[in-house]
Amino acid sequence: MKTKYTLTTFSFLCLSLLMSANAQEKWSLGLEALARDEGVQVEGFPTNSSVTKMPMVGLRLGYEVRPGLHLETGFFFTRSVAVFRVWPSAYRNSVFSSLQNFVIPVGLRYDFFSRGRFTFSARGGIVYRHLEKPVVFRFDNATNSIVNGNQYSTQEGDYFYEVTFRQLRKHQLSLQGGLEASFRVSRHFEAALQANYTHGLGRFYETNVRYRKGQEPFQTTQSHTKGSGWNAGLSLRFRF
Repeated sequence: MKTKYTLTTFSFLCLSLLMSANAQEKWSLGLEALARDEGVQVEGFPTNSSVTKMPMVGLRLGYEVRPGLHLETGFFFTRSVAVFRVWPSAYRNSVFSSLQNFVIPVGLRYDFFSRGRFTFSARGGIVYRHLEKPVVFRFDNATNSIVNGNQYSTQEGDYFYEVTFRQLRKHQLSLQGGLEASFRVSRHFEAALQANYTHGLGRFYETNVRYRKGQEPFQTTQSHTKGSGWNAGLSLRFRF
């Protein structure tokens, strides 16, 4: 419900700005889709573990403070799904962790080169990330059942492992910087390619695994969600 109100408020703000626009074209509103390599970092897990990161999709609103300098903000949605297996042969139980994020960037974009229809820009600012309650579940292939829970242990042959999921915080700030190349399609429309790097300030989600074979000493490995990494994609921007 909170998400619906946030989207409605943001859409109403964009519509109000559009209706009050003048011929100076100081405002811009872009629809963006960004592929990303940020979010969940897996450390110590074998290569048969994987992370699927959905594209980040949303709107970015900009205002030209002075020629070539734009103040920007926006609202984006994304999700990450991590699949954990402790050993290559451990296919009986697969652990899935689904993280849903709402992202609000605030920053500046500076056009450092412009010739004809082409413009090259640099972007920098901060990113606020809100983590919805994670969904964690385990699919048991032997019984074709789904088991929910933030902590559980299981035995597969000689192997024993215990998995614990922990949410550290719901809110996070990150630093972001990047480059953009845009092409003026018409008077009011631009198409842009961008690439950004985000550095998360602290972890907000952890997965800890404690495992051993037979009577050997326990070993521990971990994955975490920090929000650091690259994203790149396409923006279709309307200037008004």
